Amino acid sequence: MKSIYEFLKSIPFFSKFVISGLMYLLVMVAYSNLTWQDFRARIPAISKILYSKKLSISYQIEHYKNTNNDEKTEDIEKDGAIFVSVVALKESEYYPKIQNTAILEPIQSTDIYSKVSGRIEKIFVQEGDKVKLNSKLLKLDSLTYELDLIKQKAAVETSKAQFRLVKEKLVNAERMVEVKWYEIEKRKLSVQKTKSELNRIQEIYNKKKELFENNVITQEELENINLELRNRTIAHETAERDFEAISLGMRDEDITNDGHPIPAKFSDKLKLLKKINTKIERSEIEVAEKNIEVAEANIKASEMLIKEATVSSPIEGLVSKINRSEGELVNSGTGMSSPIMTIIDVRKLLVILAVNEKDIRRYRVGQDNYITVDSMPDKKYTGKIKRINPAIDPKTHTSEIKIELTNLDNILRPGMFVRSETVIGDVKKGIQIPLNSLIPKDEKSGYVFVAKDSKAYRLEVELDEKLEDIAIIKKGLKEGDLIITSNLNKLFDGAQVNFSSI
Repeated sequence: MKSIYEFLKSIPFFSKFVISGLMYLLVMVAYSNLTWQDFRARIPAISKILYSKKLSISYQIEHYKNTNNDEKTEDIEKDGAIFVSVVALKESEYYPKIQNTAILEPIQSTDIYSKVSGRIEKIFVQEGDKVKLNSKLLKLDSLTYELDLIKQKAAVETSKAQFRLVKEKLVNAERMVEVKWYEIEKRKLSVQKTKSELNRIQEIYNKKKELFENNVITQEELENINLELRNRTIAHETAERDFEAISLGMRDEDITNDGHPIPAKFSDKLKLLKKINTKIERSEIEVAEKNIEVAEANIKASEMLIKEATVSSPIEGLVSKINRSEGELVNSGTGMSSPIMTIIDVRKLLVILAVNEKDIRRYRVGQDNYITVDSMPDKKYTGKIKRINPAIDPKTHTSEIKIELTNLDNILRPGMFVRSETVIGDVKKGIQIPLNSLIPKDEKSGYVFVAKDSKAYRLEVELDEKLEDIAIIKKGLKEGDLIITSNLNKLFDGAQVNFSSI
């Protein structure tokens, strides 16, 4: 061995050849294991010099597994060629569509608050329960309102008794007006009688005065008749004053002063006089009626508070969240930090999409959308666009689109992650390739491998659009091309391939 080594050492540049060979081998090992398929495809000339699958550790591991398992897979090479699957391209019809993701939200979500304050006596539902319209949700302690109701019912009876009393007073007052009217008539006759007596005595006095002046009668007789005249005068004046006093409120001028014309009929006049002379009693009746109305309103208010102490569902739906427990004290209205509970209607749900401003013009109200849920890939739901927000969010440059989704089977739930597919145009024709055969470059372009003459050729293609699992090619491929769909990570431009069609 020593002699052989000495012989080799004597050969010119032998050591340099050995060192260069070892360095080349190390570079091949590093290149084969540290580079990736897309990188090698960009510089195929260098890949032919430096890349070797035999030196690839990942290939050796996979080859070792295939050998030990005695399995024939698509990765086994035949005569150094890579076994791949290909698809023959042809022009086919498709619908242009836009895909988005969203979270389901309820159309109607109602927070339940109490209209009255009190302590929760009983909660009738649990989270997840289905409730109908006006179903009982909870009841508050209403003892205070029930005691108030008893007091207010007693107040109503008192007010009604007061009303009956003042009504009787009005009847009596009207009766007294009639009595007064007949008393006035009586006093009127008394005035006329005293006046007639006064006139008669006045005539007698005048005659006796004439006789006295002629010395026919004595001074004493004249004074006696004069005294009788004064008595009759006083009686007449007293009768007139009594008449005037009792006539107050019953005179024609009292009627006109109250703003009424004087009726022609006596019955109408008497009726009007009753109305004028019983104003106080009528006012007392009005006050009594108002007191009854107030007391009855208080009863209705208490009954309403007792009714509101039992909180019912304003919608049909599911109990989403309960934030309070039995025995807790709650305040009326929305002043609490959180509602007592929340009811959601899941019969119809909203899919709210955040659509890029460049795509917003492609949507319209009434447009059909196809909704799929990741957790239920076998089901597809159809919804319609109900509203398109005309404003663009300046931060995200998106607009909000709301799609109404009917949930007839009640399987969908708010919060689910869904995918939306919107058909945005009429049917088109174009070259379609599987999305897994595309090596993306940017949003509108990428690379594919085409099989031709048992070799793989790397082509750059221009995309029209991407759909769910296919890409529509605008430029770069033609009908009949064989596009490679497997083992893309092992390919490079000009690589030998064996293929089967799928």
